[in-house]
Amino acid sequence: MQVNPNRGSPDLSEMSKLTATSEQILRQHGGPILAIAFAGMYPPGSEGNECAAEMVAYVRSALSTTNTAAMLFDLRNLDYTWGDAIGGLAVALMEKNASFRPLAIVAVGPTARALEPLLSRRFVFGFAGAKMFDNVPDAVSHLERVLKARGE
Repeated sequence: MQVNPNRGSPDLSEMSKLTATSEQILRQHGGPILAIAFAGMYPPGSEGNECAAEMVAYVRSALSTTNTAAMLFDLRNLDYTWGDAIGGLAVALMEKNASFRPLAIVAVGPTARALEPLLSRRFVFGFAGAKMFDNVPDAVSHLERVLKARGE
């Protein structure tokens, strides 16, 4: 994986199934809200493990170049059907004190329906406190409220 010098984030052009972009969408006192959009086909089940690993590497690289206060994963253009390795995205947001950076997911259609079970407290997205929305403005508003409640 290479870092795109214009974005400061890894370039996923080497990946055959996914693309990724990132941007800081709102600056807070504790750092920016970072939006990462993944698009393309995420293979089902264990076949998706490699894609999940690449996605997690992208997130970690993006986090290493920003002082991100909260994360928004935009998965509206991701074709995801099932597989729990995608939960590694939440694990990448775990901080040293075992808490998680605030996290929102934007997903629609079959991808949103497939992700819903992973948002229960028994799975990592739910344990991390992730919430899912069908649009970016609602997700950003949620993250702003969470950051305000945390005093950031």
